[in-house]
Amino acid sequence: MAKKGDMLYAWTNDADIKKKAELGGAVTALWKHALETKMVDAVLAIKKGTDLYDAQPVLITDPKQLAGTAGSLHCGTLLLPNWSRNTLTVRRPRRSVSRSRAVM
Repeated sequence: MAKKGDMLYAWTNDADIKKKAELGGAVTALWKHALETKMVDAVLAIKKGTDLYDAQPVLITDPKQLAGTAGSLHCGTLLLPNWSRNTLTVRRPRRSVSRSRAVM
């Protein structure tokens, strides 16, 4: 049993994740397990865009797609407020507001 202060090492045994993983792929493997066992509905991950500085957030629901997000991306910046507003927000229909006003 691990005690406070112990250091543990973890890595994946998934060949696809291992090819891209920078530090063992443990986090990606845990996300994959969570999706496969239905512990979570989706995982918000970061994938490399056109270059080193182009980090793109992706919402993944298929465990097979996680290998494409493995590895660290240190220089990319994210605009998560814009992405979450456009991707995660459920748009509700606007209520019609009566334009007639009482005249006194």
